Amino acid sequence: MVDFRSLVEDIPTHRTSYAPQQPLMVSGVRSYLAPVGHPFDAVGPALVALRGASVIPPGDLFHVLARGTRYVAMCEYLNTRPCLIRLVLHVAGLGFNTRAAPNGDYMFCVTAVTIGNRTAEHCTPVTILNFGSAPASTAPVAPLTPLDRRHLRQLACLVQPPDAANQGCVLPADR
Repeated sequence: MVDFRSLVEDIPTHRTSYAPQQPLMVSGVRSYLAPVGHPFDAVGPALVALRGASVIPPGDLFHVLARGTRYVAMCEYLNTRPCLIRLVLHVAGLGFNTRAAPNGDYMFCVTAVTIGNRTAEHCTPVTILNFGSAPASTAPVAPLTPLDRRHLRQLACLVQPPDAANQGCVLPADR
């Protein structure tokens, strides 16, 4: 199992006026392994690290927030005091099983969505090289699953309740 961590934050377009604007938590984070040069194809199922529209249960807080996360909110109470918010997330949830994919070069891609339905994607090159002939997992490697722009737009709908603005917003099923 490999833990992928990243700074993931949302800076609103309408900034606070009483204190310096601090980064906010995104509404959802999903990650997946992709073949090199094909960032919209997933090798196996996507991992949902954070599903918005709900409170993170206290027991799962450190399954989402990683070491390096900082929260100093004194400026919220007195604007002459310091503020610092640094959001470091476990973007692969509880971890990515490297034995779930054949050895080789890939991209590990992360998609985040804000409460305003703005998405961002970032892919990082990774190499999987598991030693030994016996795989640790008996789960088969899923064939390449298309993850195109339509799916990425659907990720912006992460568990938001349907309303007039989100009618027809349907998220593809997690596998």
